[in-house]
Amino acid sequence: MSLLGTRSTRLALALLVSCAIGATPSFGFRMIQNTSVGRVTSGNLVTCNDAGGFTHWNSSSIPWYLNTAGQGSGKQTAIQNALASWTNVANADHTLTYAGTTAAGWATDGQNTVLWASGNGCTGSCLALTALVLQSGQVIVETDVTFNSAYTWNTSGADHDTEAVAAHEFGHSLGIHHTEVTTTPRPTMYATYFGTDGRSLHSDDIAALQCAQTRYPPGGTPTGAPPVPAWMDVEPFFCRTMANLTWASSTGATFYEVQRSGASTFPSPSTIYSGPNTSFFYQGGATSTQWFRVRACNSNGCSGYRNGGSVGYYSPCL
Repeated sequence: MSLLGTRSTRLALALLVSCAIGATPSFGFRMIQNTSVGRVTSGNLVTCNDAGGFTHWNSSSIPWYLNTAGQGSGKQTAIQNALASWTNVANADHTLTYAGTTAAGWATDGQNTVLWASGNGCTGSCLALTALVLQSGQVIVETDVTFNSAYTWNTSGADHDTEAVAAHEFGHSLGIHHTEVTTTPRPTMYATYFGTDGRSLHSDDIAALQCAQTRYPPGGTPTGAPPVPAWMDVEPFFCRTMANLTWASSTGATFYEVQRSGASTFPSPSTIYSGPNTSFFYQGGATSTQWFRVRACNSNGCSGYRNGGSVGYYSPCL
């Protein structure tokens, strides 16, 4: 998902694009569809009601970190403003927050990072690029934005405007693709850079996030997906965070996903099981208390999570 560097250059990614013919619709937003698991930077353009679904968050809270190396210095306010644009969308629970600075880069590390770099797949006329880390069911669990350091980035309104491009890329991070609206005023998710007007969300951008909220309510159940498992039990074994995990079956589920994390808020979860069973024995290995949660999934998407509690680590082990 790339925002390119000139006003006349069009999108040039390896996307499978179906172009609309005829009059431009009043709402032309498109969503990102990619059924891969892992790190991706491209996807199909689909409508909100596409049978194959689209990428989305299951969590409403999305913290972002800023790498201040290079041109990242002095960009905090611009990034915060861009995050606030999407957080302030009515009837959408997605909350994008500024969580501080980091030395992390363009890597799958459980952290959402904005950085300035040369490369990372964004060269030439590419201004910035967004990567999504996906779990099964097209669920976004991490995202990073890399700005092309070959360009000069400003916060004063001069080209290239950091806030406008960040707002565009944060739209991609929410699962929104480029719009098919080509008339002015242009949506923030227009495919090419058009200056500081991109800082303010257009009604087309707002409708896109509201669409994602309706079909995939954060923490809730997507249309056609199974309900949240009614319970999850965590039975500790020994003293090295080993545990027997069991959970309720969910009507319509074809598989379940179990995650663990070192914190009850699951800031950087790891998927430890994905399959059809309703039990799993976690063999431990962590050296701190671990929390567990489970969700039910099918081809339509996944439910919200059912938290199951935690197991501790004790040393020495008897």
